[in-house]
Amino acid sequence: MCHLMPPSFKQGEKDMFKNMKLKKRLLCIFLTMCILAGLMCVAAMNHIRRSTIDYDNALVYYGFAQGDIGRAMTLMSESRRLVRDVANYTDPDYREQVISEYATSKQYFEVYREKIASGLFTDEEFALYDEISVQCDAFYKKADELFDRAQSNSAGTKLSLRDEIITDLDPIYNALYEDFNTLLSTKMSVGQEEQRVVSLTSQYTYLVLIVMMGLTLIFCLILAIR
Repeated sequence: MCHLMPPSFKQGEKDMFKNMKLKKRLLCIFLTMCILAGLMCVAAMNHIRRSTIDYDNALVYYGFAQGDIGRAMTLMSESRRLVRDVANYTDPDYREQVISEYATSKQYFEVYREKIASGLFTDEEFALYDEISVQCDAFYKKADELFDRAQSNSAGTKLSLRDEIITDLDPIYNALYEDFNTLLSTKMSVGQEEQRVVSLTSQYTYLVLIVMMGLTLIFCLILAIR
């Protein structure tokens, strides 16, 4: 059978705290504030750690990745232009410049292609990249073939290459460009969602900290006036 606490006991407890020396009461309030402040610090540090991880992940997987995709698309477009130039221009000095630029463009494209691969995160992104990777190999295989043949000064060869660029290379380029755009749009959409989650987490944490600070002040005031 449950027995209620006698009123005299509750009154005695209140009287005991009222009769407590000022030094002890201040020490009690101080210790209470330190404990609650410590809890708030732990919560704040945990939020900072989580926010830093989320921000770094969003930056690497979505922010930097968007720049890498854009740069890869630019280099791919430049490679196609250089194939056209070497097939259309006959000036020896310019052709030598185009040959050098094509090798450099292709080399940098592979660098950004690896960066894109390292920044993949979701299954959808991996699936898109697999398709892009196959098309990249097909694009540069055909571009290398046309580029090597275009170094001939034969008029008939150049005319044939111009037709092949339109009928063979351009369709691969267009499909690849569309896939890159799809991957870029996916990165942007998911990145915006990650940004929204990080923002909501920050707001929630700030609200919790404010509530804890308010409860700390209220609790200390109750202790002080009892």
